[in-house]
Amino acid sequence: MKHFGLKKQKRTSIFFRRAIFTILIIAIYLLGRHILLPGYNGNTGFSQITEQNPLAYLYSLAGVDVSQISMFSLGLGPWITTMIVWQVINLNKSWNIQSWSLKKADFVQKILTLIFSVLQGIAVMYTARSENGRFLLLVDDWIYNMAVLATVVAGSFVIIWLAGLNVSKGVGGQTIIIISGILLQFANQLVVLIGQSVLSKEGLAFLVGAAISFLLLGYIAVVCERAEIRLPLNRVMLSSRYYGKSYLPIKFLPSGGMPIMYASSVIMLLQLVLDWFGHGFTKNFGSLFDFTKPLSLAFYLLAIYLLAILFAYINLEPEETAKRLQRQGEYLDYIQPGKATLKVLKHYISLQSNVGALYLIVFIGLPYFINFFLPLPNLLLTIPSTLIILVSMLLPLHEEIRILRIGTYYHKELEFKGEWR
Repeated sequence: MKHFGLKKQKRTSIFFRRAIFTILIIAIYLLGRHILLPGYNGNTGFSQITEQNPLAYLYSLAGVDVSQISMFSLGLGPWITTMIVWQVINLNKSWNIQSWSLKKADFVQKILTLIFSVLQGIAVMYTARSENGRFLLLVDDWIYNMAVLATVVAGSFVIIWLAGLNVSKGVGGQTIIIISGILLQFANQLVVLIGQSVLSKEGLAFLVGAAISFLLLGYIAVVCERAEIRLPLNRVMLSSRYYGKSYLPIKFLPSGGMPIMYASSVIMLLQLVLDWFGHGFTKNFGSLFDFTKPLSLAFYLLAIYLLAILFAYINLEPEETAKRLQRQGEYLDYIQPGKATLKVLKHYISLQSNVGALYLIVFIGLPYFINFFLPLPNLLLTIPSTLIILVSMLLPLHEEIRILRIGTYYHKELEFKGEWR
């Protein structure tokens, strides 16, 4: 028996096959995160790390695990930084990067990834180092450091390779690994927080309040991620009965979670530079990263605001969008194609980018403002940032799964019509 030219035994769900492959990739990733490097003091818990460096929570949002030195500590952190920097470089049209061959662009991206993996590897070693962490062999420290650095850099490229496999054979592309890493660290931090709070009635009341706040903030994040302006778009050869259903969407938050991830990567590297300059320099300037202080928080939120506007323009590309519409014969209502369309697009993008950036800094800064009057655990300070990133990744993942499962909705109907004796 055949089913539209396919043997019956080959009729398996595309989504099921891809989901199994993705689960395998995640399992390998989680296994590698628990393989500590030789000589590392694994007794140092995450709570101890964050007491010394509260920004460790932010680093996890950039795809980097500083809670312990394992094979996959860097995760996709270097790749994320490279992709963000690459998008910024693309803004410089004089370099004519768009005309590069795929092979040349891929080679340059790999070089940038190697550079960022080395820098972030050193940062992880500085953040998670322990006085008891030494090789079991009697060797000098520089040999230990070089071996650790080489291992975490190699582990990062293994993760990038696994993520590439997931793009072609799995579900969720590279983002599924980022989501797994963030959720794993969040779960570890949440277990610690619950363990510290359940011992008293005040702690239980605090947990209930935190859970309600989490659900409310999660709902707001989902609504704002889905919100968009829809500009009516006229398409050539499109029936008039579909007028109003054809539109050009401009999201309420065009930048997504990219400003947070980029800021986290930059903060990690800046902290490394401060460590290199010595204790005196860190004592004078290290407070720049203490967001429990108003001035430091203001600098951080200003950076998020500016990055949100920058990445809004990078993601929406008004010039390229206007050219594409003109080439395809599409136009906005009562707007001439070309420069007039570009002017309108820039207006709406400027409006949405500024409104979205204001929403982002208020949403992210809210727990820090509360912390000035009511001290909060470090985990709760980064919950809004975590939600912004997770929601911006989980919603496209949900849409991808829905598309992959469309074929299964009609499986019985196709089987009935497609088989014959």
